[in-house]
Amino acid sequence: DGLIDSKSLRGETYGKERIQKSITESTAFTADRIAKTVYQTCSNFLSKELDDDVSILVIKRLAK
Repeated sequence: DGLIDSKSLRGETYGKERIQKSITESTAFTADRIAKTVYQTCSNFLSKELDDDVSILVIKRLAK
């Protein structure tokens, strides 16, 4: 809930939709890069440090 419920200086929550968009736009990256991108995108949106602890777990499916 740390990312989803975080509020920007304007009082807007980051929300599930923004997280999903960030993930969708970075699927070609490594798992580490996806996690960093999601965190950075959220941080940029908020224009401040996150208010809560954040854990990001990325699981990539291997191609068959």
